[in-house]
Amino acid sequence: MLKEVEQKGLRGGQYYEGVLAHVPGVVWEGRWSEGAGMRMNFVSGYAEKVLGYGVGEWMKEGFFLQVVKPEDRERVAEEMRRLVEEEGTGVLACRWVKQDGGIVEVESHVTAVGGEGEVSVRGLTMDVTERKRGEEMLRVRNTELARAARSLKKSNEELDQYAYVTSHDLKAPLRGIANLSAWIEEDLGEGVTEEAHRQLELLRGRVHRMEGLIEGILAYSRVGRVRVKAEVVEVEKLLKDVVDLLSPPGGLGVEIDGGMPVVVGERMRLQQVFMNLIANAIKHHGRQDGAWVKVSARDIGECYEFSVADNGQGIARAYHEKVWQIFQTLRPRDEVEGTGVGLSLVKKIVEEQGGSVQLESDEGCGAVFSFTWQKDVRAVRAEAV
Repeated sequence: MLKEVEQKGLRGGQYYEGVLAHVPGVVWEGRWSEGAGMRMNFVSGYAEKVLGYGVGEWMKEGFFLQVVKPEDRERVAEEMRRLVEEEGTGVLACRWVKQDGGIVEVESHVTAVGGEGEVSVRGLTMDVTERKRGEEMLRVRNTELARAARSLKKSNEELDQYAYVTSHDLKAPLRGIANLSAWIEEDLGEGVTEEAHRQLELLRGRVHRMEGLIEGILAYSRVGRVRVKAEVVEVEKLLKDVVDLLSPPGGLGVEIDGGMPVVVGERMRLQQVFMNLIANAIKHHGRQDGAWVKVSARDIGECYEFSVADNGQGIARAYHEKVWQIFQTLRPRDEVEGTGVGLSLVKKIVEEQGGSVQLESDEGCGAVFSFTWQKDVRAVRAEAV
């Protein structure tokens, strides 16, 4: 009884048609013979949706190869012969020609089955035109991205070399100017008036500022382009090194909260952030007595939030956005020596590491600069890849 139902389903298509109506592919069964090609016994109605030919057309002898694009027919026939001889299973990829002349990319999952002295072939053919188009677009896009990456790498290398040469060529004459002013003052000895001495000091201050500006621009340009190796960083030790390097003036204490965390990241970048924030707090403090700067940290999940607070003169809310912009200073450079790069460098480094910066302050009420920093930058980079 089961064999009879199966024969009716395969030969006439009546039994399976309802079942296969919703399958998004052409289900077919036939017999392959040398010379005649494929003689179809059953084709699901989806074939008409894909190519436009009615099911009756598919039953004609050799029609299976006729719908194959001429350039693909010989290869498809050879692969079909091999599957029949081996009574195996395989995937045939080719192009079908629609009734209106359009081309459809298809993949046929084919199985050759022997039985009762003959070999029948059964398959499921899927329209993969959109997938193939997407794969080709992806391949072209990947090629373009690889080319752009090579070009960017070359540009970065050239930019680094240019920056190094330019900074050297710019700083050399600046140092010469500073040295020359010192020699002139030394040669003149007691003949240097108080005003002349002030002007020469001002000149040397301009030279040092220019050197600092060059270094700041170089550091700013390298963030995000020059990757620094991640390492285990003991933040408390790093902070003590930063304070030692800055040598705060007498009367101003820098307090580091206990229990500072250990992070895995770019030590040099984190040091640059703390160096600029603490130096900024010291430089712009403005108090003569009772001045302090405090560094603290708190765990906020995947990140730590670090804060550098001071009890200085504060920053009016109108300038909270301006302080992060490059080359911006709130006080004339003749009053407080600075390049206007420090806080913009902080912002760029922190954001490049996946964090954020924040300022809380009011005029006359001190300031708190906060930033978030990943606990382990390696995990973030792995997710990005």
